[in-house]
Amino acid sequence: KERIPCMQLENCVYGEIELLELNLARLGKFGEINHAEGAYIHDLREVIPSVGQHYNTEWVWRYGENMKHKGNRYPTHGLVPLCQTLGINRGDRFDFLVSMESNSHNVNYEVFKKEFLKDDDPRKKDPPAAMGDMNTTLIRTVNGKSIMVQHDVSSPRPYSRINLISGTKGIVRDFPFQCAFEEKCFDNGAHAWWNEEKAAKFRKDLGNISNTFKAGAQWNVNKNFGKGTIFDPERPFSVDMNVRPRDYSSIPATHQMSAFIEDNSVWTFGNGFKAEWLAGVRVAAMAGAGKEYSVNMKPYFDPRLNLRLEKSLGKDVKVGLSGGAGWHTKFPTMDQLYPDPIYYDVTQMNYWPVEENLRRINVYVLKINPTNFGLKAARNFKWEIAADVQVGREFSFNIDYFREDMTSGFRYASEFTRLIYKDYQEETIDKSTLTGPPSVETTLWVPDTLLVGYSFNTNGSRTLKEGIEFTLSAPRIRPIRTKVTVSGAWFRTRYSNSQPTYYRPSVVVAGKTYPYVGYYKDTDGFLREVFNTNFMFDTQIPKLGMIFSTSFQCQWFTGSQNTAKDARPISYIDKNLESHPFTDESAANGILAQMIREYTPSMSIYFRIPFSMNINLKATKKIYHDKISCALFVNKILDVSPDYRTNMGILVRRSVLPYFGMELNFKL
Repeated sequence: KERIPCMQLENCVYGEIELLELNLARLGKFGEINHAEGAYIHDLREVIPSVGQHYNTEWVWRYGENMKHKGNRYPTHGLVPLCQTLGINRGDRFDFLVSMESNSHNVNYEVFKKEFLKDDDPRKKDPPAAMGDMNTTLIRTVNGKSIMVQHDVSSPRPYSRINLISGTKGIVRDFPFQCAFEEKCFDNGAHAWWNEEKAAKFRKDLGNISNTFKAGAQWNVNKNFGKGTIFDPERPFSVDMNVRPRDYSSIPATHQMSAFIEDNSVWTFGNGFKAEWLAGVRVAAMAGAGKEYSVNMKPYFDPRLNLRLEKSLGKDVKVGLSGGAGWHTKFPTMDQLYPDPIYYDVTQMNYWPVEENLRRINVYVLKINPTNFGLKAARNFKWEIAADVQVGREFSFNIDYFREDMTSGFRYASEFTRLIYKDYQEETIDKSTLTGPPSVETTLWVPDTLLVGYSFNTNGSRTLKEGIEFTLSAPRIRPIRTKVTVSGAWFRTRYSNSQPTYYRPSVVVAGKTYPYVGYYKDTDGFLREVFNTNFMFDTQIPKLGMIFSTSFQCQWFTGSQNTAKDARPISYIDKNLESHPFTDESAANGILAQMIREYTPSMSIYFRIPFSMNINLKATKKIYHDKISCALFVNKILDVSPDYRTNMGILVRRSVLPYFGMELNFKL
């Protein structure tokens, strides 16, 4: 009616199955798509209360709208991913629709209020909703495709967005995931995922304690049907390529299976006290990798516990204290479990005279399998504690401290092996006696040895994160119509490797690669931290229909430090893979001394960049009954970025460039 363009923004278009369907459609695996289904089906009876201490902001935009309007008030979760796959407004468009719904007055929610809420629960006072429990909309496009969209937030049903794409050659749907194709769906270059998830939810109230139990299981299958990187080994992309074509379909499918159980309980007691806890455990295992892998069929248990204690101080004041702790497991990927074999090519003979019929090149190929059968899952432990205060609806303050530690993260480690080859003496070949290429059986050669290094995946990196986050939201100052919000955070990350490292100098000795490799006991780590605070001033002028926003972005400091390293190795290996201690006598040897790295203690000094601040302005004007808003903004219009000196005494002058822009928004 208004002929105003509308851009549909929706986060679900980035879902795993949604992107799978989009790519399958682009590859033509569905054939001609003729039907699609989407939905937003989510039991929200317990999270849409409207008044009192149970007030929830979802009421404003969800149940508050359901009370006044019929129809589907939340279509985009299920519809927009279908539009992306069907090419709506990219070759097709909606033509007409018909919508119907079940009985009005939200029957399921009214039953819920009557049977499950106590007599003194303020939700009992919620008026009946105009919207029915289930709304179903049928849409037909100009090109003859049909689409079904459903909406139900008050029925005791498992969560579902349906997410179904149907064509002449196949169909894919989600919740649960299912697919069927008339022909082989995945061929050259395709990667397939399959996911099956089941969950059950039970509720049991014991006096003042309400208990919600959940249990479920999940099964993920990952299989690569692709042909890998296809090229002619005799004409590789680069002379330094150390891989060969590999058919990825030979890699077995991996299975990740998990099951979980959790209890979410709320206990109201005493004078305004409420305690809430969520306790659960998930057990997961990987299958299909092969019995030689240590991670195969090994169960990993991830327990977690979240606690919250809340106290109401009068009608509008609440204080809370919460905390939690838990484990998280990350399994290795297919690329880490089944790395490409490494090929090391050594030229043994390179006889290349002018006469083409006399030329010969002989290459020795060493094939290295970098598979680490002892690779384990990475484990991360996190805990946090938080406190918050809320006064009415406008003032709130919360602060949170967290710490997480992963000690078995994935990393690349180095290893060396010995390669013994024949070094043919081309200068001894008498060309006058040749009638063809020289024979490798009769040409003189001397044995030689190379140390060949390669990388493999292992556990051994540690990532330690900690930080503090806080937010203060103050009531609007009525005389100047300004609201102040302060938010900030301090983060620190320490990264380190628990395994020593190898290093070989890039020098040439007697025309050949350096013959030794140093073994260094350093962790190759670093520290990074930052502390910032944002001050936001939001001023409203209703008579002018304008909003002015000013933000002060303060970065108090950023810090960094590299872990100290040892310049000298603790030992070294020779061409025979024999280890020798690195001594003072070794350091005095001109060749062995090349393994002493250039390193000074100043390279590991903590370095801090001091305070800086940027000021941003934004002015927004609303017109046409607030349906159109136009905003002009300038970021970094002012800044405070003083010069500073580094630890080495170097003067650093900072500069900031402002930038301008405009936003135009339409509300339909």
